[in-house]
Amino acid sequence: MASSAHNACFNSHFFTFLFKIFLGAFLKRLSLNKGINSTF
Repeated sequence: MASSAHNACFNSHFFTFLFKIFLGAFLKRLSLNKGINSTF
């Protein structure tokens, strides 16, 4: 039981970690697109 609960906790932390990376890359790309659009 403890191992499965530990696994669930690890999975949730892993997915939030991936989500933060994905969100950061998405925001960076979005800001780059905005910068390009504002210059032209």
